[in-house]
Amino acid sequence: MLSEPNVSRETIDKWKAFERQVLKWNSTIQVVSKRDTSQIWHRHIQDSAQLLKHVGPCDVWLDIGSGGGFPALVVAIAYQEKGFATEFVLVERDTRKAAFLRSVIANFDLNATVVSKDIMEMEPVSADIVSARALAPLKALLEMAFLHSGRNAELVFPKGKTYREELSAAQIDWDFDFDVVDSELDSESKILILRNVKRA
Repeated sequence: MLSEPNVSRETIDKWKAFERQVLKWNSTIQVVSKRDTSQIWHRHIQDSAQLLKHVGPCDVWLDIGSGGGFPALVVAIAYQEKGFATEFVLVERDTRKAAFLRSVIANFDLNATVVSKDIMEMEPVSADIVSARALAPLKALLEMAFLHSGRNAELVFPKGKTYREELSAAQIDWDFDFDVVDSELDSESKILILRNVKRA
């Protein structure tokens, strides 16, 4: 069971409002899987919120394959309430989901922008934190993230039970330091935090 992150009542209220927006948009476009609509708070918002315990504010946070805004918009809402100036860049190729993300950003006046193109075709973003959730195997994520990582970037990737195999496959072509953090919501899930990434 997830213990509450150190956030204000205002942040939790905004997360609840965000949840309502996801449900509203999900009736016309699939922001999240239909089987997840009854557990958005637990499966998506709380799962994203636990990242707040492992990373801090930075200048630029890049989120790849943002989809429904998890984890980036959950973190952006919390950072806004804390007064952090972090700029969030959300990359989402699906134009309908990109429209959803822009709507949420406008409604909450978040310090975030949406780029609706392939991550490999973007101008480099010198990000301090790069995140991606349920997007691709680690080896492929590193190819995407490396192009846009700043000098001391941290790469934050929630992963499932295949994380060991993904780490082994990635280490064939990449060198990096890493921490494996237990998820507070799923005993089989982990959060991989990578630093000092370079090609092997």
